Amino acid sequence: GREEGAKRRNRSVPQTEERRERKRGRGEREEGKKMSALWQPYIDEYLVRSGNVGKGAIIGTDGVIWAKGSDFDLSFEEANSISRLFPNPRNRPTSLNMAGSTTWIILRMEEDVIYVRKGQEGACIAKGGTCIIIGHYHAEESAPGACNVTVESLREYLMDCGY
Repeated sequence: GREEGAKRRNRSVPQTEERRERKRGRGEREEGKKMSALWQPYIDEYLVRSGNVGKGAIIGTDGVIWAKGSDFDLSFEEANSISRLFPNPRNRPTSLNMAGSTTWIILRMEEDVIYVRKGQEGACIAKGGTCIIIGHYHAEESAPGACNVTVESLREYLMDCGY
């Protein structure tokens, strides 16, 4: 009797641990969704709705994607490489990978802002305190300067809020 009870208890421990692991994984996914839900309005309502930005994303200075437009093809690897451009302003590459393309030419790189272009498309990438805002435009739909102003003003606002 006692041995069978002990065996049953020991068998249930791994199942409980397995359940905890599944819950923990589900919690991390839900946390990621919450994180995206907090930042998505800045993409949809501020950047894209302005008419000056066609697509956008906000990533952490650690390269983690906080939020992005559903039509913005930005991978974790690309976000990570963009985030690494800022700590070392002396490291000035001439191009970068973004949105599934390897041919984005860096037009100008300042301490906290990078301007890139590929054909009729371009982007403004502005670093705040803890995040990086990426605004993408197509020259037929909006002016590069308007995109830059929109992205940089969002960066200033988020920096004033501690981000």
